Amino acid sequence: MTLEVIRQRPRSRSEIDGLCGSLDVSIKAVTDLHVGWVQFRLGVSEEEVTAVLRRTGDWIKAVNELARSLKLDYQPFCECGGVPTIPGATVKGNVRSRIELGFREKDGRVRSCFVEAGGGRGSWRHQKIWEEVIRKQRPNQCEFKPQLGIDKVCLICDLFGTTSLAGLVRFSDFAGPDVILAEEDFDFNIKLKVAPKNSIFRGRIDFFNLKPEELGLLLLGMGMEGGAEGRPVLMGRLKYRHYDRIGQVKYGLERVRLSEISKGHLFGVVHPGEEVDGTKVAGELINRARDVYKDFQPVDEVKNLAEVRR
Repeated sequence: MTLEVIRQRPRSRSEIDGLCGSLDVSIKAVTDLHVGWVQFRLGVSEEEVTAVLRRTGDWIKAVNELARSLKLDYQPFCECGGVPTIPGATVKGNVRSRIELGFREKDGRVRSCFVEAGGGRGSWRHQKIWEEVIRKQRPNQCEFKPQLGIDKVCLICDLFGTTSLAGLVRFSDFAGPDVILAEEDFDFNIKLKVAPKNSIFRGRIDFFNLKPEELGLLLLGMGMEGGAEGRPVLMGRLKYRHYDRIGQVKYGLERVRLSEISKGHLFGVVHPGEEVDGTKVAGELINRARDVYKDFQPVDEVKNLAEVRR
């Protein structure tokens, strides 16, 4: 079944006509966590290569000798300036995909496209968890080419951006200056540097021209259900295969800040130029989102994955 995606012209990026500000957000590792680049490092130093080459005097002999002792090194965790870091693009994709997959169709129409539709999203476990949604095909990701008359996008592409259209939300990198990485071995000779359980990363989400219900939608995309701390959600490497050991996190809303240029306030609690603790407005934002987006149904992916694994 192919659904029709509801699209409309995106709101202005050059005029202020909504809420502007930022969210201070934390990510806490519920289990170990690995976010890194797909690369392999071989555990042979330059000094070892030089010594063997001098002893053998021949590149082919040196390579053959070294090959017998080669071993995979631990795959690195993302770092920025030596600090373990979850890239903003990773967090953005994590939140965005959860919102995309949370919207359900009504009368053959749905509010969100898919960045990547159908069965091509990798793991069979992913497809099993979200099968109720992805078995109904949606058109591919929105494009924005007004010069060609393609000038409408879905709600999610308006918020997060798409080809030739800047998003209304921007995610900083999430740094963990106090995180001490550990080395862990997994099956199939996978070796990872991980942020241990209870590690905390912090970052910021800037927003521009949003409505209160859209801020609430962001919180729903972080797994928050009624307060400023979310339920466990999946992130990073091996999150499906070893979910009980690695790849679970919780988002937390620490502060909400409205810029002085912001139009409007949040429930009389936060006015332009002010900020409050996230617990003061998280529940109201989530309730507003649920009232407006009745077609949004969060999925507890950790619970569903546990049932798939039984």
